[in-house]
Amino acid sequence: MGACCSAPAGAGDRVARADPELREVTLQADTVSRVGMASASLAYSLLTTSNDSVVFLDVRGKPAYDKSHIFGAWCIDLPALKASAASDGKDGPHVAFRARCSLRSVVICGSGSQPAALREEAVLDALRVLEQVNARPKGGQALVLRGGIPAFTKRFAFCMRQSGGETSQPLPPCPAEMVLPEPGKAQALLYVGIERCLTEVGTAKVLASLGIKTILSMGSQKLQPPKGVRLVKVPTGKDSKDDAVSIALAAQEKLAQQTTPCLMCGPLAALASALFAAEAMPSTLPSTETVEAYVKLRLPWAEFDTCAQSAVAQAVAKGRGDRDLPPLLDPADIVAVVDGESSPTAADPADTIVQDTCNKFLKRDRKKAEVALETVRRALTHVVEHPTEPKYRRLKGGNERVKREVFAHEEAVKLLRCCGWIADGEDLILPPPTPLERMRDVLAQMPGGAKSSASK
Repeated sequence: MGACCSAPAGAGDRVARADPELREVTLQADTVSRVGMASASLAYSLLTTSNDSVVFLDVRGKPAYDKSHIFGAWCIDLPALKASAASDGKDGPHVAFRARCSLRSVVICGSGSQPAALREEAVLDALRVLEQVNARPKGGQALVLRGGIPAFTKRFAFCMRQSGGETSQPLPPCPAEMVLPEPGKAQALLYVGIERCLTEVGTAKVLASLGIKTILSMGSQKLQPPKGVRLVKVPTGKDSKDDAVSIALAAQEKLAQQTTPCLMCGPLAALASALFAAEAMPSTLPSTETVEAYVKLRLPWAEFDTCAQSAVAQAVAKGRGDRDLPPLLDPADIVAVVDGESSPTAADPADTIVQDTCNKFLKRDRKKAEVALETVRRALTHVVEHPTEPKYRRLKGGNERVKREVFAHEEAVKLLRCCGWIADGEDLILPPPTPLERMRDVLAQMPGGAKSSASK
């Protein structure tokens, strides 16, 4: 399990594509719509953590629906909805359909009869109806279950019901699936849920169906795992002010030691799972934003403060191998500044590493160097003057000016790396714990540094 955590980007990556994977589909002449192709894993996680925020639309027809359908799914009558929408009646079934689908995420479930779900006519008809009645799913676009009901049933049969089965067989609390199975394998590695996933009636069968053999508990509640399931406690400390990131990192370390599917529960389980997923799926989750979106889609209750985001960014960089940037320099390489002047020792060279980098940059291309160094100076000064403002701690790689004046020059990036900036996808971010003294020292040693107010 732990082998994938330290692998470079693309090596051992457990997911080959995004989930959901956005696609464009032509539903009518000159009309292109965006849909998300959802795996059975994502559909399952939406089902188990939705709190009625998702609606599953079963488009296979009544006989197939009555025989077996996803718990709580809605068997929709496409011809009736089309006719109702065409007549534009104010009280037709399309009105209730639009209201229900506009307040929730929508997952369209087909028969899986076609190799690609977007070739199945019933699925396309459902997408057309959503567009025709002007429904706007909460998630932004409708989701289509990749592989249809057969793919879902193969992995999550315990979530399937016959007609009327919801009343006689309620769905017990189930954990969300966070790290998908490796290609060719049936079982995932990591699930996250609340304590109720262990304590209520029927949950033992769910854990057995998912192959969960280990419980990683990050909470204070005393848990009694089912027979054959091992309980591993993650120490959280007695002090309520204990660093949440440190606890999550400790949980991630314990998780990496497991060799069987695990269920993680507790207040910090979302953060620990985010750290693990970021390292396990580097090509699918290349930035803090993608990791957060991935986790929150499966765990709507997840929250990430600035420190948590910094920890996730470092996990992303570790998963990618951080190969696209110069390495961080040791703080000892930056000469400290006292009263506005550097204080070199006898062993120090004539120029500091910062000064040497700037001089070489200016010699190579003075015009571009002057612009780039001024941009770096402004970025560092903003942080020093506004240390609690998150907006000053991110340089976006998608910003054309930043890309042209900073990212295009190795020397500019190296100066930022001297101060502790790290990669987060195509961006650079500065983690909150980074000492401001390092930025003041770098600013003072850049050309014109003695005049910088930040070095005083």
